[in-house]
Amino acid sequence: MYSLKTFATGIAWGEGLRWYGENLWFSDIYGKKVMKADIAGNVTEIADIPQMPSGLGFLPGGELLIVSGGDKCVMKFVEGRLVEYADLSSEAVGINDMVVDRKGNVYVGCYGFPIEKYQGGPANGWITLVTADRKIYHRAGTGMMSPNGMVITPDDRTLIAADTFAGQLVAFDRDEDGILYNRRIWAELPSGPDGICIDAEGAVWAAIPGKGIVARICEGGFITDVIKCTDTPLCCMLGGDDRKTLFIVTVPVHNELNTEDLSNPEKATMQKGSVITRTTVEIPGAGWP
Repeated sequence: MYSLKTFATGIAWGEGLRWYGENLWFSDIYGKKVMKADIAGNVTEIADIPQMPSGLGFLPGGELLIVSGGDKCVMKFVEGRLVEYADLSSEAVGINDMVVDRKGNVYVGCYGFPIEKYQGGPANGWITLVTADRKIYHRAGTGMMSPNGMVITPDDRTLIAADTFAGQLVAFDRDEDGILYNRRIWAELPSGPDGICIDAEGAVWAAIPGKGIVARICEGGFITDVIKCTDTPLCCMLGGDDRKTLFIVTVPVHNELNTEDLSNPEKATMQKGSVITRTTVEIPGAGWP
């Protein structure tokens, strides 16, 4: 039985949880900010991102990377200012989450349709790779509808991505240069996964908004643990000194996320009802992010 405790409040629409250093980092998409919080829950604003910040990551030197969804690019935060790191606008209609590996390879979830107008049916999504030397490989991982949260396994060999609209976790093998190959379904889920993280046993914790739960999933789809959330969970992250603290960000909607929810930033900004909670798990986090 998991007991959820409030960690941080006053967020419009939280996403992109990352544990780095001694802090939990996150995006407030509709608040247009990137924030961090220490283990006591004291929140500090890091950067203003006018065009919908989402996925976060850190290069080997510690530089912060931020997905700027409205700009369709990845930004780097350097000495208090934002500079463009990778422009993905030539291919993508929208970009969302990302993961950065230990060498500085960046994987970004892209889609070829306006996600806020999605009404069901086939959708065209893919993963773009930006290498450590900033070469861009568009559609490096294909065969997806809407790539969302991503992780890299502790052995560095596999990338697992949440395909929200397909209701799947999809895996790709990785070669020494970070190139993706051998796409396969890692797990079929009862509803679409959103943000994910991975533990030292290779199991994935996934926020499943349509079911109002965060679940621990093994390859093949076996669910070992379920945490029921009061509001709708979007993302989760293992952190803390021992990586056994599971952070969960929720938003105050109580149904499958729909077009009205995604296209009403004014309401979300006014309510600031998104909350980060925390609980303790047995298996520590590992891999990336």
